[in-house]
Amino acid sequence: MKLVSFQSIDAFKQLVNKGYLETDERFVDVKKMGPTYNWLIDKMNENITNEYSVKYPLWCWVKF
Repeated sequence: MKLVSFQSIDAFKQLVNKGYLETDERFVDVKKMGPTYNWLIDKMNENITNEYSVKYPLWCWVKF
């Protein structure tokens, strides 16, 4: 599968070094998005193993 994304060079280096991308918590509006984002993470963790215990992963959806 090919994923196209526009990221900074620092994000690309993180992807290469860690094997995944995660959102910098400083840029998450926890008051506004926290409960919804946490609900989504909990639901995804029920179906997909979060092997790195990432708190704020970057998501992508695949549409066929």
